Amino acid sequence: FHQILPLGGHQPIQLRRDSSISERVQQLQLVLMPHTDQNSGNSNIFCAHDQSDPKHKNPLSRAFLLLLKAVPQARLSWSRLVNVAHQRNRGSGGCRPETFQGVFMQTAKLPDGISRVISVALGDHDPNHTFDENLRPSNRRQILDGVVVFGDLALVVEVQASAAAKLRTDQLCVNLHGKRIEHDTRAASVSWRDVIAEWNQLLFGAAEVLQGDAERIMMRDFL
Repeated sequence: FHQILPLGGHQPIQLRRDSSISERVQQLQLVLMPHTDQNSGNSNIFCAHDQSDPKHKNPLSRAFLLLLKAVPQARLSWSRLVNVAHQRNRGSGGCRPETFQGVFMQTAKLPDGISRVISVALGDHDPNHTFDENLRPSNRRQILDGVVVFGDLALVVEVQASAAAKLRTDQLCVNLHGKRIEHDTRAASVSWRDVIAEWNQLLFGAAEVLQGDAERIMMRDFL
């Protein structure tokens, strides 16, 4: 499997091909969670300056969404993963990265101008996992982890931060608050391991795809 190269003096992590999903995710926790470089004292731009638990999903969700907003190549690679996952689950995909509009975090409602919603599960599941149940609009009280807007399409992201977190199908059903919006019945299931592998390649691959020190620093701090 992929060799992950965390920063801050940690040794490279080898993910075994025969390891279980939970074992792989536990290994990936070392690179998924933002940290401070204890050797150099350099602060990580994603580290919270409050008392929140760094293993809670909110800091991870915030760091992930900030990276999507600020780094076009990260956004491009992630949107490709979403399209592949949605099509694998008998959806149509249709996310066009060139139409990116913005990112919304910890929000209860969708922004204006949306005509279609796709729910995206981002977690520790098998990359080939699919949600068999059809999704439909919900009346639940909700705080959405993130909404990434491409044109009039909203990708509603539900984040899992650990192997212990179990995602329920009803968490992927979005409350549209009475708006005339098409709620896609099929979810896109994207695994952290695929995101990390793609972004690791952006940062450490031979091709120079990141633009400037700011993008490289953000990507490095996330990994």
